[in-house]
Amino acid sequence: MKELASYLAAYDWDTMKRFIISEIEKQNGPDFNFDRLNSLSWIVGSLCGAIFDKEEKTFFISTLRTLLQLCEMKKGKENKAVVASCIMYVVGQYPTFLKNNWSFLKTVIKKLFEFMKEEFPGIMEMAVNAFLKIVKSTADQFTIIQSNDSQPYINEIIKRIPDEIKKLKADSLRLTFYQSIGYLINAEKNSDLQLEMMKETLGEHFFQFQNIMGSVQNDPNILKNEEVEQRLLYFLKMNESLVIGVGEQYYQPVSYTH
Repeated sequence: MKELASYLAAYDWDTMKRFIISEIEKQNGPDFNFDRLNSLSWIVGSLCGAIFDKEEKTFFISTLRTLLQLCEMKKGKENKAVVASCIMYVVGQYPTFLKNNWSFLKTVIKKLFEFMKEEFPGIMEMAVNAFLKIVKSTADQFTIIQSNDSQPYINEIIKRIPDEIKKLKADSLRLTFYQSIGYLINAEKNSDLQLEMMKETLGEHFFQFQNIMGSVQNDPNILKNEEVEQRLLYFLKMNESLVIGVGEQYYQPVSYTH
């Protein structure tokens, strides 16, 4: 299907571009259909890399503008949520544009953080998964000081971790979020800064781990406590998620000293 979309784009790009944008605009009428909009969004995403850079940028901006207008005009939380999920899917398919447009990328990340507190079914999951996908391909942009910023954006994100984690209702989403942070830390080339970032990311959970390990030396039976067992298990899962993102630069938390 992707090959077909690429072939049609190469055959008659102007016609295909007008058709896609026109079909998205039609979704503002009474025939709004999630499956239809989802298919159109998939086609938009599949065209990344299939056309010339200049045309791709123009197409992406035009399509995104149309989707944003659709989201604004749609009534009802459910309809807005559907359009928002399509917007984030499309955005995630164009990493080169994101890397070359920091202010836009930063806006997208802020919007994803807003979506992470949405309780409408599927939106929180969409936001967490989109965050992971985007940072995997743009992480290096978060570890440098961008124009008009006073510090790398990763610093601000790590400071926000406790608040962001509280919003997420399921452990699976929290662990995916930690994996995303791991990819950001991986992009930091200074090993000392990496270590500090990992410590701060683990936060109070690391201190709880240290306290438990210290108590175990005096009383091994403490491991039979169900609450202690759950804290240890969650801490280990956090580390597993982090190491997926951080990779071989990962430092074992049990070796941290304070």
